Amino acid sequence: LLNFANQNALLEQTNLQINRLERYKDFDQMDEVGEIKLALDLYASEASLLDPELKHAITIKARSNRVKEELEGLFYDTLMIDNKLRPMIRYLCKTGDFPAEIIPTKNRNGVMNFKFMNVYNFTRIETKFGDLVGFFFQDQNIGEPVFLHPWQVMHLRLTSYENIYHPYGRSLLDGARKHFKQLRLMEDAALIYRIARAPEKRVFTIPVGNIPTVEVEQYIESIARQFKKKQFFDPSTGDVNERWHPLIQEDDFWLPQRADGTGPTITTLPGAENLDDIKDIEYFKKKMVSALKIPFDRVGLGEGQSTEERSLAAVDPTFAKEVQWIQQEVAVGLKKIAIIHLALAGFKEEDLRNFDIHMTASSAIDELYRIETWQSR
Repeated sequence: LLNFANQNALLEQTNLQINRLERYKDFDQMDEVGEIKLALDLYASEASLLDPELKHAITIKARSNRVKEELEGLFYDTLMIDNKLRPMIRYLCKTGDFPAEIIPTKNRNGVMNFKFMNVYNFTRIETKFGDLVGFFFQDQNIGEPVFLHPWQVMHLRLTSYENIYHPYGRSLLDGARKHFKQLRLMEDAALIYRIARAPEKRVFTIPVGNIPTVEVEQYIESIARQFKKKQFFDPSTGDVNERWHPLIQEDDFWLPQRADGTGPTITTLPGAENLDDIKDIEYFKKKMVSALKIPFDRVGLGEGQSTEERSLAAVDPTFAKEVQWIQQEVAVGLKKIAIIHLALAGFKEEDLRNFDIHMTASSAIDELYRIETWQSR
């Protein structure tokens, strides 16, 4: 708990909250990038696959058929977990946390639903020894924060014990934050360069004759103003103002020429010719995507598009391990809901222990390894 008499502890907690909110804002901006959006969709889709036989995203195994039927009715019919699992996992991968309030039935004889809580308004409270005390949630429509007991909240988190993240999770996007900011600067610089340098430029040589040197600048500006400004009358104020009137390519130039043949000349300067050179942008984009453990061809980078029809977890072991880790964290949170539901429904203590929840394996590689091992034995 916070000790307001200890200024160092209070400062650490304040910095933790500020840094956490800054990360969430960066993740929201990163989610607007096409490659990152596609990567999050891949993680969510691969981790929430439906079992081809059961037609559900989770499988419940229990020693008691009564417990199994009760939990299947809870997740399949009441909570409709098959429809909620994908957006849950996507949000978890994006922010590293997915808090949800567990809502019991009116008679408190089971779990009726779970309500999503925004991470911006969510706070986890632990003791200095890591024991969970509870949660605070401040709804935008309610002025005072609401305290929730540990059993009232399912807090999914991609566990990390670094001081800058604990007691919250670490997002899959966290390793790409630095490269995302660098990429954004490079793209802004490239855009400014293209806007400023892409158009062709024209150099006008205006003869000034015997005009005194001090009046040359004013004379040149008056000529330039005739091409760049357009006068108009404002009836509301009665004033005559000038608007910027850029010349387009179809405009004709009417320039004077002296009797001896001397006159102004126009030279066209070519615009930028290396607009297709974006190797620097692709470099930072690949560094950003590499932190997400996604092959470049799956997000539209590299020399060609991916033609692989199988799921990514089936062909990439590194990605498959990340998906399994995410599924394990989600299964722990779902098991908490199941335990609370069974306890409210009046089941025995041993029934609360003798069941397990599994998610559909996104890769058959591990299953093949186990089959080969058993065959060898």
